[in-house]
Amino acid sequence: MTTTASTPYYDMTFSAEKSVSLMYAGLLAAAKQAQDQGDEQAAEPFRSEAERVEAAVMAGADRMLQVAEQRGAIVRTGASQLEQRRVPGRRGVRGGQVPPAHQPGR
Repeated sequence: MTTTASTPYYDMTFSAEKSVSLMYAGLLAAAKQAQDQGDEQAAEPFRSEAERVEAAVMAGADRMLQVAEQRGAIVRTGASQLEQRRVPGRRGVRGGQVPPAHQPGR
């Protein structure tokens, strides 16, 4: 019987406060409601503010990843992930922007 050693690790997640998620969803809902009523001029400020909220959340997530990288992010490689090495300038968990979970219709 072959066994592999357990490798402890930390899993990091960045989550904005619920009030930020609610504000974002509310702004998108208001923009959609104005658009559904045919008022693009009223919808645009809501969309613009929602984009600013999303940008602020993404900036916070980027900063969290920068700090993690500076203070000891490790990339695991090889069979059973037994080989570990630091990789400056790389972020092991980042594959691009994740769309906000609270967008209507997603």
